Amino acid sequence: MVSCAWSLTEGDNPSGNTSPVIGFDLEYPDNYSMRHSLYIVEENEKLILWNFIGDPDDFRLQDFVKEQQ
Repeated sequence: MVSCAWSLTEGDNPSGNTSPVIGFDLEYPDNYSMRHSLYIVEENEKLILWNFIGDPDDFRLQDFVKEQQ
């Protein structure tokens, strides 16, 4: 079973601005742990969660957008 805790902090994004960041701390049974972060921005009146793909200096970002149902 994997345990997960989250926190809300601030971090620098590629545009040089500061954004809120949701951080997920995952802990696996074999003493392996990992942190996954999603940045929060507002774009066109929508809340966007995003993260880097590959090297952050490449400015290739992945958006996670909740669609209307």
